[in-house]
Amino acid sequence: MSKSIAMTGSSGMIGTFLKSYFEQFGYSVYPISKEVLTDTESLKKILLLSDVIINLAGENIGSGRWSYVKKKRIYESRINTTKQIVRVLNEEAMPPKTFISISAIGYYGYKCGKITSEDAPAGNDFLATVCKDWEKAAGEYRKGRLIIPRLGIVLSKEGGFLKKMENLANYHILSAIGDGKKRTSWIAVEDVASIILFLIEHSRLQGPINFTTPNDFTNEEFVTTLYQKLHKKAFFSMPEWLARAIFGKKGKILLLSDQMVHSSKLASSSYIFKYKTLNEYLNSNVP
Repeated sequence: MSKSIAMTGSSGMIGTFLKSYFEQFGYSVYPISKEVLTDTESLKKILLLSDVIINLAGENIGSGRWSYVKKKRIYESRINTTKQIVRVLNEEAMPPKTFISISAIGYYGYKCGKITSEDAPAGNDFLATVCKDWEKAAGEYRKGRLIIPRLGIVLSKEGGFLKKMENLANYHILSAIGDGKKRTSWIAVEDVASIILFLIEHSRLQGPINFTTPNDFTNEEFVTTLYQKLHKKAFFSMPEWLARAIFGKKGKILLLSDQMVHSSKLASSSYIFKYKTLNEYLNSNVP
């Protein structure tokens, strides 16, 4: 088997971790830059060097307000990039065997409740529409195995969501929102990498797969556990109306979501999670 991977979004938090992780297992990882994506011949050269393509490209949804321009970038950076990669792959006689195109559990809608199967229907809010069209673009790949990881909130001690929350907690301005009972499905970046390697090397699973731990957490549990880990205390809670007023539509979808998304596909496989609970991860020796 080839030990080479081509990757978009390799400079982001998840991409940086994946690149380092796969290299530890003897893989050569070829980053696909924005410049390469717009040059069909250069893109072909990198894609055909590889047996696996991992598509992580996409505008950061957590930074800035969701203006019309921001939402357009969120949408187009995902759908257009995916369409370009799929178009090139489908034109080749012998394309890479496996195409892994990232999506998110936002596919189900920000208030989807409990989801136990990847067959559940899509939601109808902005992020659900983005994910649905993103997956549709990836689904046009006709020449090999397609895997669509639907990521929960990805926790990493190196940055992203968790680091932002730690910074707020250090200033005692992280708080539960509303009654604190809304649930969030999550996964450690270490498990994201480990599951992808498992899928590449040991499993025949394909199509959409929910990348979430078996144990989601409530907003209140997250805030309490993080403050305990930092040996600090929360001073207040934020009403839902205030979160909407400050963060607008982004706040409504990202901060007020209520999702309990599990994976029937991973549950039926032999994969064993490295980190199953929030407390286990926050108090682990991961740097």
